Amino acid sequence: MTRLLFTRLAALVLVFAVTPAWAQVPSGRFELRGEVATPKGKRPVEGTLTIERTGVGFTILRTVRMPREGRGCWRGLASIENGTLSFSAHPCGIPNRLAGRSRGQVLRASYRIEDDGSLLGEAALTADGETSCSREVARIVTGSLSRDEYFAFLDQVPGFRRKGGREAFTALLELLERHDVPPGVDQDYGRQACSPGGGRVLLVLDYTRGTASTPIWSRVLKGGDMRGVVAKVLKPTLSHFRAVNKAEIFRGDGGYVAPFQDSHLTSPSTNQVGHLLCAVATGFRAGYYQRRPLQRWSFELGLQMAARLFGIHGVNPTIADFSRAGIIGHELITEKAGSGFLVQMNTYGRLVANGDPEGIRAAWDRAVAAVLAGDHLTAWRAIRLIARAGQIPETRAEMEAIR
Repeated sequence: MTRLLFTRLAALVLVFAVTPAWAQVPSGRFELRGEVATPKGKRPVEGTLTIERTGVGFTILRTVRMPREGRGCWRGLASIENGTLSFSAHPCGIPNRLAGRSRGQVLRASYRIEDDGSLLGEAALTADGETSCSREVARIVTGSLSRDEYFAFLDQVPGFRRKGGREAFTALLELLERHDVPPGVDQDYGRQACSPGGGRVLLVLDYTRGTASTPIWSRVLKGGDMRGVVAKVLKPTLSHFRAVNKAEIFRGDGGYVAPFQDSHLTSPSTNQVGHLLCAVATGFRAGYYQRRPLQRWSFELGLQMAARLFGIHGVNPTIADFSRAGIIGHELITEKAGSGFLVQMNTYGRLVANGDPEGIRAAWDRAVAAVLAGDHLTAWRAIRLIARAGQIPETRAEMEAIR
């Protein structure tokens, strides 16, 4: 079955110019705000809630401050059930004298995990035989997180995870526009890409890099050493199908307009965004080396060696042609033929063999240039030329015929 209609490739050139199982609370430090009822009336409360993941659940450290009432600190263990974080905690460290009560303190709290990863709920403090309750909201502080810490936070944001499974393309756009990216992380990526927007694309590529499953060496070796190198080294670097809790971050083709959807032709498990990002990564790599002649010469020398070592035929040992092969090649193969890196390269090589009579290379370059000029009609026509030359099926009947 064809991996993907060429509309995904067209989507690239046009774009480029939670279920309960996901309801996990992000680890980190949260800012806490709320209002507590005391014998002296309602008082604002503010503080922090620090959540750390352990092997069996979560540890909680809660500190609060109340004007004219004092401050307090509690530590305890928490659990999650049905999207709700619950815990009981006891005093620690700071003398707890909120509202003049300090003996026999027990804090019980229950927070609902919201779609944006924040916590909303109630906390009840019992001391000296009296109980005071507060309504609270806690929002994670992402400003000081490292890149990996921020990615771990995204993995556990219920709304984002759910959207990735239902409206994949919409979730991708949301990720590109998020306002909670740590400033240091955002700036580092912007410097790498020479622009804030390009930096966000690099962030997305790093966040999604990987495969849904890790190849097992015993199985890989059955295919020979060369396939082992490809599966273990090349594929994780070039793939953008990372999974969280055994579910790929972006699934299906929801959020795409109809011409760019293919689940009705292939299967609901299609991953349009993952394939799109693979092509975007290839384009970024090509652009990087095109601007660096010395590195490009070194890389292309490596491509010549790789072509001989892996038996790649028909692909010119240049950044430009390997990029075309990576983007175009995987659109041409069927599951029967396999979906590996070498199959993609050689399938493209056969398409452009004998001097590229169909003008595939020129058509692709024309499409890219047209997108950069804002001429999407010309880009589309060039992509359709490639699709016809590659005999890409356009209907379910044609799909079934090649299975």
